[in-house]
Amino acid sequence: MTEITLYQAEWCPYSHRVRHLLTTHGVSYRLVNVEPDRSERNELEAATGTRAIPTLVVDGTVLEEWGEIGQWVTAHYPVARELLGGHERHAAPAAAARLDSGDVDDLARMLQDAFAQYGFALVDDPVAAPGSARTLALVHDELNERLAEIEPRLRPALPLRISLHRHDNGAVALTQLPNQLWMHFHNAELNKQAYQLTERIRGVFEHVGTKSGVA
Repeated sequence: MTEITLYQAEWCPYSHRVRHLLTTHGVSYRLVNVEPDRSERNELEAATGTRAIPTLVVDGTVLEEWGEIGQWVTAHYPVARELLGGHERHAAPAAAARLDSGDVDDLARMLQDAFAQYGFALVDDPVAAPGSARTLALVHDELNERLAEIEPRLRPALPLRISLHRHDNGAVALTQLPNQLWMHFHNAELNKQAYQLTERIRGVFEHVGTKSGVA
């Protein structure tokens, strides 16, 4: 049996590409998360001869470059073209919470209270999302400024927005998660921050959903 190990980090956009490739092609592998500081990756260097990630090791053979990793995976684990894209259809980068009984204002208050515990404010956004009954902006001035300093092109996308929609006798809140949306900027620090923010947003929506019903 082929032994495959991926050395990677969750915040690394290139690691994400390799994980996605392996998942799409149905490859089973062992995952090892490395130290965030390159200078501390002594274990990785001892095992592979490199401190770079992502690094794929196949039966002792080290594959570093995206091109050679992709060539090896597609050559040894071919997948029918009509099956490609299946994972994307099940992995929309969004979070949702549903209030089964109440109004958009009730759901907005629940979200505001939950986010306030982490220093975020939810304020009304004058530019409403299409089809929404109310749109809120997720604001954390210090965090927004830090993210914009890391990647100035991100500034038009800040703050993040949450749209609220009426649903049956209740309401639904929807927001896109930043981890996938910002990955194309290819900045390791930004992706680390985006991942942490994504987990925080997901946690708040799950908390609210537990109390009111998850969409």
